[in-house]
Amino acid sequence: MRGAPGGGACRVYLTNVDYVLTAPGRYDRAESAFASKSRLPLVPVLRAYGATPSGERCCVHVHNVFPYCYVEYTGALVPDAVLPYIQALGHALNRALGHALHQPSRDVQLIAAIHLCKGTPFYGYVEEQHYYLKISYVDPALRTRLAALLESGKVLDTVFQPMEAHVAYHLQWMLDYSLSGCDYMELDSLVLRDDVGLPRDTYVALEGDVGAHQIVNRRRVRAAYDAPDAAHTEPLVPTLRGLWAQERARREKQGLDPTPETSLPHTQTKASDTPWVASARHAEQLAARIDADAIEETRTVPDMAQYVLDTYITPELFHPHGLEAVAPPDASGASAKMFDLDHVQSQGGHGSQVRPASSPHATQIVQATPPPSPPRTKARSPRRSSSPRAASPTRTPKRRRMAVPAPVHGWYTFRVTPPTTEEVVRTFAHFDEPEVAYAAPQYSDARDVPAHAREYANRAFRFRASTLAHLTPFVHWPRRVAEAACGIPRVRVWQRATPPPSATRVGAWMAQRAAAPTPRAPPSSLPPVSSATSGASTTLEVGRQHMTTLALHVLVPTRGDLMPDAREDAVQALVYTRMQDAEADAPHPYTYDTGVVLVSDAPAVRLGLACTVHVVEDEAALLTMLVDVVRALDPEILTAYDTERDAWAYVAARAEHAYGYDLLHDLGRARRRAAGRAAHDRWTATRASPLRVQGRHVLSIGRVMQGEVALPLYTLEHVVFHVLRRRVPHYTHATLTAWLRSARVADRARALTYAIRRVRYALELLERSETLFRTAEFARMYGIDFFSVLTRGSQFRVESVLLRITKLQSYVMPSPSRAQVGQQNAAECVPLVLEPHAAYYRDPVLVLDFQSLYPSMMIAYNLCYSTCLGRVAPFRGTYKLGFTTHVPKPGALRRLQHHVAAMPNGTLFVDRSVRESTLARMLREVLATRVMIKHAMRQPHVSKALARRYQAQQLSLKLLANVTYGYTGATASGRMPCVEIADAIVQCGRETLERAMAHIDRTPRWGARVLYGDTDSLFVVLPGKSRDAAFAIGREIAAEVTRANPDPVQLNFEKVYHPCVLVAKKRYVGYKWETPSQPRPVLDVKGLETIRRDGCVALQRMQETCIRLLFHTQDLSLVKRYCQRQWSKLYAGHVSPRHLVTATAVRLGSYAGTLPPSAAVAARALLHDTMRTPHAGERIPFLVRHGPPTHKLADLAVDPRHVLRHPDTRLHADYYVRRVLAPAIARIFNLLGVDVLAWVDELPRTRTAVPNTALVATSPFTVEACIVCGHTTQHGVCQDCVRNPEHALARAALALGDAEHRQMAIHAQCTACADDGLVERPPCVSVECPVAYARAQTDAEVHTLTAQLAEVEKHVTRSVEDPWVW
Repeated sequence: MRGAPGGGACRVYLTNVDYVLTAPGRYDRAESAFASKSRLPLVPVLRAYGATPSGERCCVHVHNVFPYCYVEYTGALVPDAVLPYIQALGHALNRALGHALHQPSRDVQLIAAIHLCKGTPFYGYVEEQHYYLKISYVDPALRTRLAALLESGKVLDTVFQPMEAHVAYHLQWMLDYSLSGCDYMELDSLVLRDDVGLPRDTYVALEGDVGAHQIVNRRRVRAAYDAPDAAHTEPLVPTLRGLWAQERARREKQGLDPTPETSLPHTQTKASDTPWVASARHAEQLAARIDADAIEETRTVPDMAQYVLDTYITPELFHPHGLEAVAPPDASGASAKMFDLDHVQSQGGHGSQVRPASSPHATQIVQATPPPSPPRTKARSPRRSSSPRAASPTRTPKRRRMAVPAPVHGWYTFRVTPPTTEEVVRTFAHFDEPEVAYAAPQYSDARDVPAHAREYANRAFRFRASTLAHLTPFVHWPRRVAEAACGIPRVRVWQRATPPPSATRVGAWMAQRAAAPTPRAPPSSLPPVSSATSGASTTLEVGRQHMTTLALHVLVPTRGDLMPDAREDAVQALVYTRMQDAEADAPHPYTYDTGVVLVSDAPAVRLGLACTVHVVEDEAALLTMLVDVVRALDPEILTAYDTERDAWAYVAARAEHAYGYDLLHDLGRARRRAAGRAAHDRWTATRASPLRVQGRHVLSIGRVMQGEVALPLYTLEHVVFHVLRRRVPHYTHATLTAWLRSARVADRARALTYAIRRVRYALELLERSETLFRTAEFARMYGIDFFSVLTRGSQFRVESVLLRITKLQSYVMPSPSRAQVGQQNAAECVPLVLEPHAAYYRDPVLVLDFQSLYPSMMIAYNLCYSTCLGRVAPFRGTYKLGFTTHVPKPGALRRLQHHVAAMPNGTLFVDRSVRESTLARMLREVLATRVMIKHAMRQPHVSKALARRYQAQQLSLKLLANVTYGYTGATASGRMPCVEIADAIVQCGRETLERAMAHIDRTPRWGARVLYGDTDSLFVVLPGKSRDAAFAIGREIAAEVTRANPDPVQLNFEKVYHPCVLVAKKRYVGYKWETPSQPRPVLDVKGLETIRRDGCVALQRMQETCIRLLFHTQDLSLVKRYCQRQWSKLYAGHVSPRHLVTATAVRLGSYAGTLPPSAAVAARALLHDTMRTPHAGERIPFLVRHGPPTHKLADLAVDPRHVLRHPDTRLHADYYVRRVLAPAIARIFNLLGVDVLAWVDELPRTRTAVPNTALVATSPFTVEACIVCGHTTQHGVCQDCVRNPEHALARAALALGDAEHRQMAIHAQCTACADDGLVERPPCVSVECPVAYARAQTDAEVHTLTAQLAEVEKHVTRSVEDPWVW
């Protein structure tokens, strides 16, 4: 035994975990009471791959960790009853598993041990502990099968409810020993196999063995179990303790208070004072149940219970001398050994009963005592009304008679001093007048005003123009004012109350303003970015990730324009790039090393590539070289942008088909295959990659990017442009094949350079998106492995954190089957999502949002599985709770009547004085830690690396808090759902939102009206209020609603929309103002086509521009002119096809009827090339060409590359205008009463009569025009141009020359983008690049203008030959 290199405790940074089934060795505990020879033939061994702090890669074989599950034990708690039952259960399970594995005649030995333990059921409130049998088995792959056998009743003719059988083997190990992915596992020592002569099982640099008892991480968490009082001061979530310790150390280093401010909002309202709608009915039902509740019987605690171990201690039973360590005998000589079958058999016993010498009785009578309760008052104190407090009514000031001014020295003065502007504005509310009158949308051009009123949604809209002729007459003195003033006063001269400033004062003010710094306004589409504080960083050091990544791209010559087929096409070259962490003082976080493996007879130096080039003779040598490279670099991650089509999956398939060679096994780190590592399920295959390589993660960057950025297309070129802001060329396989087979060295180098850049861009996407860094932080925060962060859902994350708390408290969680989950009651409560008052609002609209509403409900009202007493009234005769039935024991409700609260859905929960909700404790710690991290992020002198880590940590905690409710309510794929608890959370949140809405509507001083409510947010309009007043009212509303709710429920005032349009549920747009001093608003769009991915670029830009014009000018004439101008360009063919490309997700095989356009395009591509099968959910682009009206949309859809290859394709402009663009704009402007489709009908449609018209999309109604001057004609060239041949020829030749100049400029731009050192035109076919379409258009234009010139010459020549032609 020795420590890690360098001495001291050994630390291993965990990056990957798998396991093998192997024969027991010197470090394994193989004894079993259920084996034929008392020894197991196979035992599981965990292989933990990682790195030492110095960066050396290692593999640690962890012994004596078995998968397990629990079943409840209800028999007598005496050894004579327990031990025989354990022995019978173990043998029955072995026999049942043998039959399930179709090996009934073989002596199957799969049960390692069964131990008696005690714990508290987590599913429902139970006071006393129950007894369980922990079944430890050998093969983790049997987890699901073992649970099914226990549920089936085929084992001992008993139906068992498995507990924690759904938890994966590696997760059980990480939970029991307090380990996390991408974090250090600390060991007492590590035995290196090279030192003791054991055969190596992997290819890593260091390989050793360790027993589970040598893991130090468990001992730190064990301290919290041994000292439960300390758990009240430290977080129960083990993964959060390190964050608090790190923050305290950082603050002490800076001389600050070690305890940061993390208190959640505090209010005076108690949770028990919350009035629910059904509180009276539930109180009556609860009182009836309490009256009918039987008197509590005395509980008997078996005298042997003190010798039963808690479930948290049981993993240590497999440690060397574990039973003696965790179960020392007491003074009587008795211990937990009496219930251990292995120990009894090793002592030569046969399960005889062992009693303590000082125990004359088998049981001890214990009287249950109720928890302390406050004295009950006769009546609850009345709750403070949320309505405005009663006060003397504000009297409307009497109207003063206007005094007629009297002349004083030739001037008129008022007898009574006139009110100020502020005093006048404050009295507007008494006369129902708005404080601010905002302009309504109108037409600036009187010709655009509709002649008749338009009706839409049962509303009539009539517009006026903003010209002088349409203005409302201005009345200086209304009749009522004249009557009140006893006649209209006639004043000849008016004098200013405050004299205007002098020219000297104005000049001084302007000079002072020019000298003052002017803050720069942020862009309208981006939030302002605060600058980093300069200064040296004093924060803690951020460790390295130890995650080396190897990216690959293969070059395969194909047959024509077909995609590579592993059965036919050999690999000629491959390019790889390694990305690894840079040194701490490096300016760049990663370093890159590139290499090329090429099948060629030519020397590598002639290629001129600035990287390592390996030249091999044939494809087999290339595959061998690839394995050598992977083993030499030993990366943790194998990646590519598309691992299946042009990277790892292709070379693996090629090796299998051509040579029968299992390449994936040799690419792994282990010589022996891992056990139980079947192929990924569909979810995992679509999230990461379907490949499995032992000891390494395989990531498809293209699929990872789908979860990082929202884009219409996920080709490498499109993602690189939007993330890295670079243009990347795309070449077809036919082009690459021609280059690879070319005799020119420059062509082959061109193909290799293209592959090198694609690999580098793929890795830069990982770096820019921080996917690896953030995934590592998520794994550390959730306590799961790296790969599970990418491939597992949110329930897996919540359960990992939750189990770390429940195991410390010896809670036992059930494992319901799919059938049990399906037998739950249907959900009764739904979130509050109101139908908004769809309209255009020119007044300020407040947006208020409850901060973490559902987590706040769980914390405020102590909602959890462990605090739930079930329903207050039976449902269909049963007290159903989730997948089971839960009824408190007799007398429990009577004893807890002062500590029980009924939630709005009729579910009972105990309050915090009886038992604190585990979910609430977890969420409270998560939210407090997030507040602490966000506070630390705002501190000065925070380094960039630490700020990045803080951002990832707070994001992980935010996501965890938001998905915790989903863990309780996931009825379809839930791991432990409970619909009653989910309903309680939802209904509490719903009624909290409804109370806030009612309070806002019934408070007259605000003058507010609720427009829309969505789950946890409110939209409130303030008619006639200014924007500054809106901010003041919004803050007041948030404060009052927060005070009316218990901790930590908080209503936040987020922003003001001014103006805005509410279209439908979850669809709205507005100018967002976050502070009163914000210089420019930000356009905030939700759910509209502007930000959706299933539309085209033209639709997004047009809708956004129309909205901005409306909000900024309120001029409908400008909007109309803009729309008609853009539609005219589309009809004339002056719009790039790139702006009309639409991409939608395709799932071939899931369509029942007519295929959608994108699926039709993919299906037609499959007819030509079977290797073009799209990935599941891949987004396929398409364009709609012009065709007969009888054709379906799927028949008119074409691939954009078809348009690039055939520039004469006519696009269906009428479809795009009338079916795509105009309806989307009309959905917004219909709310204003504007008929957008009528604007389309006003458009004139013309088409130039040119042979082979390129990219011209027309409507069915066209007018022929002259190809030279554009005048109407039926002969191509009008008579005026024929009569002026010199002018016509010069005009046509000049147009052709201009087009040729543009063609040359575009070709130069494409050459610069390719950057391959050649002057040849690059054959790029990137459908995302606007230059590609411009190049196709200019090529077609040159071709067309050449034909025009020939047509003009023909007409002119004919006119010269025939002078009689008019």
